[in-house]
Amino acid sequence: MADVKISGLPASTTPLLGTEVLPIVQSGVTKQVSVANLTTGRDVNAKTLTLDATDQALSVKGGNNAVISQIVTTDTTGNNYMQVYYTDTNQNRGSVQYNRGTGLMLYNTTSDVRLKKNIVPVGDVGDIIDTIQIVSHDWKQNDAHTDYSVIAQDLYKSVPQAVLKGDDNEEITEIWQVDHSKIVPLLIKEIQSLRKRLKTANIA
Repeated sequence: MADVKISGLPASTTPLLGTEVLPIVQSGVTKQVSVANLTTGRDVNAKTLTLDATDQALSVKGGNNAVISQIVTTDTTGNNYMQVYYTDTNQNRGSVQYNRGTGLMLYNTTSDVRLKKNIVPVGDVGDIIDTIQIVSHDWKQNDAHTDYSVIAQDLYKSVPQAVLKGDDNEEITEIWQVDHSKIVPLLIKEIQSLRKRLKTANIA
């Protein structure tokens, strides 16, 4: 075996199982390490990750080996899920999808009635709409101007479900973020209410 060149060894079966063992030199001592442990606990840097033709998704898993998210591919005739997000029970909770038929990107949030309970219509939301402050501002980093926007900390007081809270420190460690799509149901409800009032007043 010692006289056999690496090029003369038989090819391994792929994909590897992770239990295969390789020799390495660590602190001047030759030791063994399994393939699975080569990158355990280390960052992996790559310019390109290419999926085999038989694979459909590149998965990101958590500590319990449950899939957190996936980058999914399909053939050229189907729709491409650019990113799919899962719960710890492997339920799809949202996705970013390219719809090939319409040529549009879709940003999907789970809204399946089968996952909901205690469903009741909401009342008037006009008072909530009135508290939402629309502002213009410049970004500190590059002075870029935004004509119409909201401030996350202010919006949290009116529509907390539309805001991902950050910290309140002078030096930012976690920024406050806004999901504007969470405001849309309020706007629809207010438009419906307005149309009803206009019809009652024989204006519409």
